[in-house]
Amino acid sequence: MLDREVAIKMALVIDGKENLSLMKEVELAKKLPLHTNVAHYEDCFRLAFHTGTYDIGILKYYTEGSVATMIKMGKISCDPSNDLVCGILSGLEFFLAHNVM
Repeated sequence: MLDREVAIKMALVIDGKENLSLMKEVELAKKLPLHTNVAHYEDCFRLAFHTGTYDIGILKYYTEGSVATMIKMGKISCDPSNDLVCGILSGLEFFLAHNVM
């Protein structure tokens, strides 16, 4: 047992759009080097249920939650001087440098 918390992201796989699936996102992300401002996926599984087929991604758990959650809770603002905003931009720059957009 690794004795740590993880987050689980679950997404419906849409027939004919598998190239836009969570599994594809995880495969692409695993090819990139680690970056402090980009969530790291550990693994992804595709499971079929009676309600449909879902990709289930396992990633690092962030205690503050997602950026959207933090904005809704008033923990951050869109102030350009905010370190979080700079971190997000750094992560986006990382993706662009690796042709992931």
